[in-house]
Amino acid sequence: MCESKERQDPLQEAAFEALKAADNLAEAIRAVEAAGALTREQLEQLRDLRPASLMPPQITREAVDALRGLAESLEPDIKGETKTWFVHDEHDMSGGHEESATSDAGFALIWLRSALQNLAELLMLLRNWQAAERIAQQLRS
Repeated sequence: MCESKERQDPLQEAAFEALKAADNLAEAIRAVEAAGALTREQLEQLRDLRPASLMPPQITREAVDALRGLAESLEPDIKGETKTWFVHDEHDMSGGHEESATSDAGFALIWLRSALQNLAELLMLLRNWQAAERIAQQLRS
């Protein structure tokens, strides 16, 4: 990553990375919409996620937990879009193996889950940097 004077501050860098993750989440939401992979209620829940609402001056643990919960709630939908089957060995010597295939909707859901998890982690990092800044200011006073 290119180092610039404006982005050497760890808090500013964490905010920048979280904003990039929010943009990635927006792309993942568009992909899920295009794939028709979610219910109307799930889509409405996702549409409420906007960078400004995700990154208020003080990020709460509840907001981060909500993102993680939303990511976790996609698991049944992802499993529903993934088919697994057993392939027998032609001569039954190796016992066979499992194969699986994921639909386009499943891949969109996986991307969405990953984007939600990534944003949650980056917001938690940003929250921790904010807390560290407050503590450091208190120690200096």
